[in-house]
Amino acid sequence: MNKRTLVLVSLLVATLLAGCNSAPNPQALLAEAKQFRAKGESKTALIQVKNAIQASPDLAEGHFLMGAIFLDLGQAALAEPELRKALELKMDPRDVLPVLARSILDQDKFQEVLDESAPERLAAAGPSAEIASLRARAFLGLSRIPAAQAAFKEALQYDGDYPEALVGLAKITAADGRPVAGLELVERALVRSPSNLDALLLQGDLQRVLGN
Repeated sequence: MNKRTLVLVSLLVATLLAGCNSAPNPQALLAEAKQFRAKGESKTALIQVKNAIQASPDLAEGHFLMGAIFLDLGQAALAEPELRKALELKMDPRDVLPVLARSILDQDKFQEVLDESAPERLAAAGPSAEIASLRARAFLGLSRIPAAQAAFKEALQYDGDYPEALVGLAKITAADGRPVAGLELVERALVRSPSNLDALLLQGDLQRVLGN
């Protein structure tokens, strides 16, 4: 092997070794995970976010995203600890608390939703239509109908056409023997969110009740 060839081989080996030793970029992996999630490829997104956390275990946004993806996949029990970890790592509570409350609600832990979303614990996040609606659904789960109704109305104070609150109020209104008023609320929700599955199902139920 001549001297020139030996130099080229040495450079190639050095390049390969540098590639093998380079650490993965957790932020790049996180960005890829977000892109996959946006395209509906949740399982692929989960793989990428796991790789990001493996590269940087204290990546708060990584734990948050993992929790959100688990929730997308219907695995609320796996989502909850990841979201709590994101809070522990100082992720912005305004981003984490609504998703955490939803993960707890999806496990039917209704009282725990109310405890986690108590006003004194939400000082950092502030009130929102989403949090008020989640609290209302928890009240419904506990059969505390007046409290649920008040919480849904509170949500509408923050966002006058918040679909989840309108659908919740529609259910309460229809159960109170006022299907026409309930249908009006559902139709308001569908103007804002035409593909809202809960609203569409309730609309069908109420139309049937009304003989349509």
